[in-house]
Amino acid sequence: LNGRGEGVIGVMSGGHQISMNKGSLKALQDHVDGKFGSMKVAFASSADTPFAEKVGRATLKMLEVVPGTTVWDLVVGRDWDGV
Repeated sequence: LNGRGEGVIGVMSGGHQISMNKGSLKALQDHVDGKFGSMKVAFASSADTPFAEKVGRATLKMLEVVPGTTVWDLVVGRDWDGV
């Protein structure tokens, strides 16, 4: 996690690994650190089936930004108060 400890950086879906771009991870880590003030992050997806959407949501709940904080925790939990 960019020298910030160990965490989940890739999730397998069938035979494919899903992971974040290094720049995306860095930006989300900066966001965790409060470097962007009160900015909120949102999701965009190209998932075009209910299964693809389910995989995407599950992945966001496993990929970590910093140890113990997933993408889902940060965006849905912190930025949008669980909405």
